[in-house]
Amino acid sequence: MPDQTFSATKFYCLKAGAVVGLLLASALNSLPGPIVCSRVADLNPGAVGSFPTNLTVCAGSLFFSAYTLSTGWEPWRYHGNTITLVSNINDTADDIGSGILEGNDSSPGGFTSFATAVYFSAFDPRRGGELWRFDGTNAFRVTDINPDASDTIKSNPASAWPSELTVLGNVLFFSADSGGLRPNYELWKYDGASPTQVANIRPDSGSEHSSFPKGLTVFKNRLYFMANDGVNGYELWTSTGTGATLLTNINASGDSFPKYFTSFANKLFFQAFTDASGYELWQTDGTNTSMVAELNPGYASSFPESLIVYDNALYFSADDGTNGFELWSYDGLALNLVSNINLAGSSSPKNLTVFQNQLYFSANDGIHGWELWKYDGTSASLVTDLDPTGDSFPEQLTVGNGALYFVATTPDSGYELWRYDGNSANLVNDINPGPGSSYPQWLTALNERLCFSAAEDGFSNWEPWVAEPARVSFKTIKRLGADIELTWIATAGRTNIVQSSATGMEGTFTNLSAPIIIPGTGQVVTNFVDVGAAHAASTRFYRILQP
Repeated sequence: MPDQTFSATKFYCLKAGAVVGLLLASALNSLPGPIVCSRVADLNPGAVGSFPTNLTVCAGSLFFSAYTLSTGWEPWRYHGNTITLVSNINDTADDIGSGILEGNDSSPGGFTSFATAVYFSAFDPRRGGELWRFDGTNAFRVTDINPDASDTIKSNPASAWPSELTVLGNVLFFSADSGGLRPNYELWKYDGASPTQVANIRPDSGSEHSSFPKGLTVFKNRLYFMANDGVNGYELWTSTGTGATLLTNINASGDSFPKYFTSFANKLFFQAFTDASGYELWQTDGTNTSMVAELNPGYASSFPESLIVYDNALYFSADDGTNGFELWSYDGLALNLVSNINLAGSSSPKNLTVFQNQLYFSANDGIHGWELWKYDGTSASLVTDLDPTGDSFPEQLTVGNGALYFVATTPDSGYELWRYDGNSANLVNDINPGPGSSYPQWLTALNERLCFSAAEDGFSNWEPWVAEPARVSFKTIKRLGADIELTWIATAGRTNIVQSSATGMEGTFTNLSAPIIIPGTGQVVTNFVDVGAAHAASTRFYRILQP
């Protein structure tokens, strides 16, 4: 088969006037072809888009928040073939003039799989922003953590605004505001029966009642996070689900602001601040907590960021005060400068992502500008110079369907979606043709698809998009008198050509149809009638070509 085409082939024989379909090679039944981009749906028809955000894969589906004129911002679900509104949680609307009603928002976010359902935060004018649950069919409020007296619609109902939803064992943890005289954001949990407050870390007194738990991270069957008890400042806390404990007061004279929690070699690593050393790399084994090393000596900070585990070491971007921000590693024994990519300043590696056993990132070597780089365990090298005249600014590096996807800009295409397969980087689709940009955002892998939000016009018409292999897969075959009807599934926007052969899979195939341009979006069921085929031969081979 030519490289630019692919096919699906079945063998059919006629017996006693019936059509019997026998699949000769399952590998040929649904073969991947070129990567194609298509808009999943025009959720909010017209010039103003639906602005999909918070794209998250839960329970095998993509959940996200999107806007339509009739519903406002509400939760949506993409199954891979269909896209549906989860629920119009805030079912109120306002007249915006000329009798036009605009739906109000539930502003859903924090989609998280727990047990057999998807949990998230959403706003209802009856009970405010609370914890919600979607069981695959219906969405309903789990409880009213910051309670209201009734279900009447209010202009400013009390809200808990759950966030940081994190699963540990059989429990869902989150930060929420239980209300009172002052906002009271503390650590909560839900065990499938009822939500309860884990701990009131900051006593309810004075003008501030909240400890604001942030960065909830599971490590060694415990929960670790940053919180402020009103005495020690923002420090490292831990919980098993019963109460919460200050693990250590890293900066005794103020806040240490621990963040970027990353597990490696049976320890939890993070960035933290002290007055004496600034922001440096720290570690804890759950009992003892210590600075890994003062990479940038004195009061200055190394600001370790983008922590990721690769090749049995912890990698990150940091500034040692001499070489600028460069790529560093820690193997459990010593800190090592991996590569001084920009000899004249900082290369500032970011978006560190592991793909095909190599570490990829965006960096600036001072010569080529911001481009895509990789580290293979021995040396760092430029992957490709997409914009020889300046910077391509690769960002949102995301692994999906055996490739590395990212957003980059060139003078010819603007900010668009790119794909690197380990050999070459190619523009997936110039969604906003020419130098204009579609600004893809929220890149999220869903099975063999890459889902994202993009704007065809570059500024307003944001809608959900998908990049996936162009496919063809036979679905059914049936006899219609003297004819045979073929039904198959194809990718919208692609051209299909039906071919047949009477001499086998390796025989000569001839065109039965003119080029068929598949209409619609996503995967589309298509059919073709082979006139007189039932009497043409005792055996017949079919295939669909997609040039």
